[in-house]
Amino acid sequence: MAVDLNWELTILEIVQGFYLNLLRDFLQDEVTPPRGLEDDSLRASNRDVAQLLPSMRRWLKLLDMAITPEMLRRSLTTTVDHDLAEALLRYYARKQSKNDFDRDKTEPRYFKHLGLYAYRKPALDLFVSQPESTLEKSERLEQLRFLENGIAIYVGETPYDSVGVDTEEDLQRAAQILTRRDARGTKH
Repeated sequence: MAVDLNWELTILEIVQGFYLNLLRDFLQDEVTPPRGLEDDSLRASNRDVAQLLPSMRRWLKLLDMAITPEMLRRSLTTTVDHDLAEALLRYYARKQSKNDFDRDKTEPRYFKHLGLYAYRKPALDLFVSQPESTLEKSERLEQLRFLENGIAIYVGETPYDSVGVDTEEDLQRAAQILTRRDARGTKH
């Protein structure tokens, strides 16, 4: 799927606004974006998106270093605006490397996604009646359609690892793993 550069810039604009508001509140003073990345420049009809994106990405990397985890924790509450939450999700989901997340060198604990889904029929009926959202398509996560339609998703932590089963070959591999565990008497 081709990336819509205007959409990408919109996401980065929302993140920039959020970061600038956090810094303004923290510093009790305005933080001025670099020339060309002010609101008026970003909203100009003659803007050159391809030129603005690299500048905006560099600027956000600097802002990433200025925003502390504590500032984020205090500001991200259950009342956060839907568009802001979606933009932050997209922004953080696109981080390229572990170093993009670990700027404080705190070696955070990462989790592997283990998806176990159980739905009631009304939730599935709603799911299939709704079109794929832009967010669902771009991130390739069908759970996002539930979230975008107001259906909560519950998550928990488990000490167990998993094997992805998305193809017939994956299923055969998982069956072999379970067979070997059964032979050893290992619980699953």
